[in-house]
Amino acid sequence: MFKMNNLKKILIGATIILLTGSGSAKAITHDAQSGDNLYRSSKTYGITLDTLSESNGEWDNLIIPGETLEIPGSTSSANSSNESVETKPESVIPYNDEELQLLGRLIRAEAGNQPYTAKVAVGSVVVNRVKSDKFPSNISSVIYEKNQFTPVDNGMINKPATDETIKAAKEALAGVDPTNGALFFYDTSATSKWLLSKPQALKVDKMVFAY
Repeated sequence: MFKMNNLKKILIGATIILLTGSGSAKAITHDAQSGDNLYRSSKTYGITLDTLSESNGEWDNLIIPGETLEIPGSTSSANSSNESVETKPESVIPYNDEELQLLGRLIRAEAGNQPYTAKVAVGSVVVNRVKSDKFPSNISSVIYEKNQFTPVDNGMINKPATDETIKAAKEALAGVDPTNGALFFYDTSATSKWLLSKPQALKVDKMVFAY
């Protein structure tokens, strides 16, 4: 059976096509940005999420870049515009500027010398914990929870975030998750049997992310 929650995320680079009410081939394109989702797209074009879903049938959770969505004629001004519509990413959890900086600092401390994907993934683990009922419900409490993150214990958490780690933090907060839901991470030198027993979600260079 078709499930609505299968249509929640759009990968960066995916293109949305708006079909006019007359059914003509002329289309308005929308280049999906980080954090876009079908609900916001339906609101942008003035149509219901049900209509958008029915027009595209059953899809996987993520849309592969290059694939297109057909959007039936809408009531918004997008119908008569030839310009692309840009939308700003929304956060999947609440946060303030201090928590953004804190997350950026954690990412630097944990993955400062790792590829960018690992940086986003570290941020995603924090976001996933905030969303989980097994962990505290805000960024600060998750990061400062006792015995969870080594940089908190050794003081590395106090080093300022970089532009790159803030960017990675913002992507994670917008819902970009290379791990697809991981709650833990460790480096390849880890010896904890408990950690090593966790199902792996992603491995990036020397970092492993697990469920």
